[in-house]
Amino acid sequence: NVGNIYFNQANYPVAIEYYQKALDIEREHNNRLGILNTLTNMGITYTKARQPKDAERYLKEAESLSNDLQALTALPAIYRASAENFSIQNKWKEAYQMQLKYDEMRERIYSEESSRNIAQMEMVLDFQEKERELEILKKEDEIKSLELRNTRLFIILTILGVIVIIGGI
Repeated sequence: NVGNIYFNQANYPVAIEYYQKALDIEREHNNRLGILNTLTNMGITYTKARQPKDAERYLKEAESLSNDLQALTALPAIYRASAENFSIQNKWKEAYQMQLKYDEMRERIYSEESSRNIAQMEMVLDFQEKERELEILKKEDEIKSLELRNTRLFIILTILGVIVIIGGI
């Protein structure tokens, strides 16, 4: 987080120092997602600092780790920084290819996210529909129970009326 503060202040050398410290800590604890985030931050920082060789090294390592972890959400930032890094080096073909990968990955992530959100909404709607059906069934059951009670009461009153008539005769 300290590295992020210095990055936002465009103080890239100090940001890199803190990112390096964070990377050492993440590697010591074998936190692969932490390593991925820190490598990505370092690659982006080196790109902004116009140090393309270091940037490329960290971005490639981050891309490889992201693929190993199947952490697809990290790839757009890596691809975008790679495209910017290649454009700094006037490698326009590679920059264009990275930009295409960036666009493709963003589309893939957002379409998957949209599909997941749609599926969740459908589940919620199905659940609400099932709850309504359950409420209707409960009310129907209550109505039948009351009808049965009324029928029993009518039969008992009829029997009592017959007994009273027979008793009166």
